[in-house]
Amino acid sequence: MKDADLKVANEWQRELDRHGFMQQCTKLLQMMEDKVSESAKLMEEKEKKVERSEQEREKLRNRLSEVELGLLRVEDEKRELQHRIKELDHSLKQSNELNGQLENKHYHEERRLKNKLRQLDEVN
Repeated sequence: MKDADLKVANEWQRELDRHGFMQQCTKLLQMMEDKVSESAKLMEEKEKKVERSEQEREKLRNRLSEVELGLLRVEDEKRELQHRIKELDHSLKQSNELNGQLENKHYHEERRLKNKLRQLDEVN
């Protein structure tokens, strides 16, 4: 800066100082810097909250996937059990039919043997 310019600047500063403008400007500047700093802190806190929310969301997504897989396993097991029940019902039905046939055969065999015994008794 030229000496003349420096002299003008110093005069302006003295004039501003005399009216207290420099002090007011300094206070305003400090207040603005404080607000900027406060805003930066708030933004940082919000960014951290967003990051935590995203992490929590990811954990929930993972847990949901685990639950869905578990549900699929349970559904598969249910289908297997239902199939096994059908097989057992079919086996029971066959067993009952065979049992009925055996009872019928036994009944007729018993009648035949009793008739034979009666015939033998009549002969004696």
